[in-house]
Amino acid sequence: MEEKISYQCVGCGYNFRRNRFESVCPFCGKKGTVQKVRPMNAIVDEIE
Repeated sequence: MEEKISYQCVGCGYNFRRNRFESVCPFCGKKGTVQKVRPMNAIVDEIE
């Protein structure tokens, strides 16, 4: 079982999880606005 990765559309703010990258937002349909969301523990480790 593959781990799902979190993504967010910077156009509409929709968050979703998928096994693979998609460049089209499943909510608003905009292309090229989807970015991978960094896990919170990675952000905290960067600060420390």
